[in-house]
Amino acid sequence: MKKLIPLLALSFVTTVAFASHLRCGYITAYKQNCSSRTYTITITVFTNTASPVKFGEDGTLDFGDGSNMLIPAVDNIARPDLGPNVGMASFTINHTYAATGHYLISYAEQARNGGVLNMSDSFLTTFYTETLIDTDFCATPKFIAPPVATGFSLHDFNLSLGASSTDDIQLTYELVTPFRDRGTPVGGFVMPSGLTLNYLTGLLNWDMNVSDFHSPGEYNFAVVVKQWSQEGETWHYNQHVRIDFQVILSGDTPEDFIMFDNQLDEYNRVAAPMDVEKIVKVFYEIDGTFPALELFSELPEEAVSFVTYDSVSESTGNNIKVGKVILSPRESDVRENGYLLSIRGNHISNSNYFSDINFLVYTAEELPPLPNPVITGTQEEISDIQIFPNPAADYLSIQINEAGYSQVVIYSMQGVTLKQQSFENNVILDTTDLQPGVYICDVKRNNRSVKKIKLVKTQ
Repeated sequence: MKKLIPLLALSFVTTVAFASHLRCGYITAYKQNCSSRTYTITITVFTNTASPVKFGEDGTLDFGDGSNMLIPAVDNIARPDLGPNVGMASFTINHTYAATGHYLISYAEQARNGGVLNMSDSFLTTFYTETLIDTDFCATPKFIAPPVATGFSLHDFNLSLGASSTDDIQLTYELVTPFRDRGTPVGGFVMPSGLTLNYLTGLLNWDMNVSDFHSPGEYNFAVVVKQWSQEGETWHYNQHVRIDFQVILSGDTPEDFIMFDNQLDEYNRVAAPMDVEKIVKVFYEIDGTFPALELFSELPEEAVSFVTYDSVSESTGNNIKVGKVILSPRESDVRENGYLLSIRGNHISNSNYFSDINFLVYTAEELPPLPNPVITGTQEEISDIQIFPNPAADYLSIQINEAGYSQVVIYSMQGVTLKQQSFENNVILDTTDLQPGVYICDVKRNNRSVKKIKLVKTQ
């Protein structure tokens, strides 16, 4: 019996030292002086406040230029508005790069939050996130709403993962597998069916009616927000932010709620010319007390206002909260690319439950042609990348003539990741489970896209 006592004591110490606590997070970087190479880098994480472990006690920030540092312990700030035992913490530091170019900033820390349902043993899985910077730009995209949300396991769910940028550039969004290290996906990851992500606005929808996996509990996903610049008809991929986000599904019986809008086109875009007032209305209906509406906006405060009032549905008799977005861009707000707005509807009775809607505002008389850099944009291609057969039926073969870390990602035309696999020089990817149709095949080298093609899947 005496021999068991030290073992039990050791087991207890180990559990406390590595108690799981990190739910999700991301890294942003900006230059206070755009002509310099000094960045203000911030890591923002969302935590489990029931854990005694603080953010940063053993986490490593890698600046991507051969230097790194251990992050000191940072206290949590409770965020009960995001759910029980949800907190947030952040760490900021300035760093100067010796030369211009691209740098992959990353952060890794032991022990994600335990009990995540769609990955293997999240308690023993390293938390990892990254941001690729291009020193030709002033800042990376910045998220306008928190990436933790609570929804019902029996009702459709919408979450805004939209980002803003101080630069006049195009952003796109891609749903991907979370990483546990650079280029290394977490183990046993499951992407439930029914998930879609708007590649222009960053609005995630989880359709529970078609989802095969939506039990109550915690789910983790990742989205890569890519920044593009355009020269003529050519798109150039400049930098990205990878955000880990968490959805907590409740088994409670949902109330019937719906958000919809007017004035928008089928891609949730609206034109709001300079010095012309434009109004977009949003309606949030639930069976119960009046809900609340909140606006997250990339537009300057002087160019947008938001008012709400109560109403009642003539068809259902339910309470409705009406939100009126008044757009009045000024000359200083005019730019080529759209501004992102996100409206969140909260249940007053339980403010942890909400639904989002995103749309893009263009300061133009008419909406521009629909951008699609996800499909048409590539970086410098390696001289010899073979992807065959295309059309494909049962398999897809990829061969590269250079050594190094490679990854192939297959995603739908809506930007939802369906398959991905890491490899060195060649790989044969099983495609038998893909439905007939058109997909995007993206080949990446050292975490950067080098070739994209449209892939046709036959019977």
